[in-house]
Amino acid sequence: MQKRPPRTPPQKLSCGFFLRQSLRKKRKSFPPATGLAQTGLYRNLELSLERHSCASGIQPCRAGYARRTRLLTSAEIVLLTWAPTMKLKDIGEFGFIDRIAPLGNIRTKGVVKGIGDDCAVIALEGPNYLLVTTDLLVERVHFLRQWGSPEIIGARALTANLSDIAACGGTPLDAFISIAIPEETEVEWLDGLYRGMAEMARVYDVNLLGGDTTGSKSDLVINIALTGTVAPEHVLFRHTAKVGDIILLTGPTGLSAAGCDILLHSPELPEQISHNLIRSHLEPRPHILQGRLLATSGACTAAIDVSDGVSSDLGHICRDSGIAAVIYKNRLPVSDELTRAAAAMGTDLLKWVLHGGEDYVLLAAVRPDKLEDLKKRFKSNGLDLYPIGEFVSGHEMFLERPDGRREALAWGGWDHFR
Repeated sequence: MQKRPPRTPPQKLSCGFFLRQSLRKKRKSFPPATGLAQTGLYRNLELSLERHSCASGIQPCRAGYARRTRLLTSAEIVLLTWAPTMKLKDIGEFGFIDRIAPLGNIRTKGVVKGIGDDCAVIALEGPNYLLVTTDLLVERVHFLRQWGSPEIIGARALTANLSDIAACGGTPLDAFISIAIPEETEVEWLDGLYRGMAEMARVYDVNLLGGDTTGSKSDLVINIALTGTVAPEHVLFRHTAKVGDIILLTGPTGLSAAGCDILLHSPELPEQISHNLIRSHLEPRPHILQGRLLATSGACTAAIDVSDGVSSDLGHICRDSGIAAVIYKNRLPVSDELTRAAAAMGTDLLKWVLHGGEDYVLLAAVRPDKLEDLKKRFKSNGLDLYPIGEFVSGHEMFLERPDGRREALAWGGWDHFR
């Protein structure tokens, strides 16, 4: 009987070795603009692994031997790189989203776009894609009850979701509302809240089909999930802008931010100016028609809604598309009311226009050879377009002054955790 060859003893390697090998391979394929890459966590993790002999739950070990080895998934890397001393304010809202995004796709079939756009885009049976979006509003973070009627707050809550559907070029369908309510809230106030949502829903032919209710120890919390539909050839994403595309807005920006500042600081302003700007903040309208016109024009290559501010939302398109952008200061649409309010309040006008959020207009990338036809199409529907810049090669954003001087344009929009 032939003797078996002697078994080779297992190599004495800590799991840190395999984690490091996994990281070196994963680094090449992991999205370069995520929070992981931005904060240098790959390097930090590799260094920290020198101090560990076993990654519990990922690489089973016994008696110092690595028994079963495999490369880590991106999701596992994210979990392992959560440094115990790191605070949420260190990475901000979008860094946090980047960290959790790899955990999302458990089953990839049918998922056209997951985390990282205005809506999730899902392919189901039938000719159209399903769009799904959700937004959360918290009292004292997103709104104060004393600023407006419950009808205004309800309509505004649904507007945020409708705007996401508009950014993807879709048609809204059905909404599901979950709400956490302090027990002392008046029933009549809640009636008004739902009337406001129902009135806004009726404008865009949206059903309110249910949701959930629970109690809250302090503040009112409103979460709305909204579905929509769009043809595959019309869906608009953030990551598909091209060098040479024109950057345009479907409406002025900065009005909502100015209205919010007026509500917060009560400056001495002519009543008509303050009234109009406050109304822009409290009663924005989603650009559903504008989104449909962009999507069906064959001219638009990418889009996003301006919910966090032009600089922040333009930054998402630049990052996801791998290109840079130039904004021309003298092309930004600025109303006389906004100019007068900024002067009276001693505020830099560009702070509102470029970094203010919640205007819910659309920011789009449009092919330059199709721009004039698109303008005519908008004009025939009584709508305006505002070309404000262009996408260029590179990885930064710039603001060009009227004298030709360019300066870096930083992400300065809303971030919940900074």
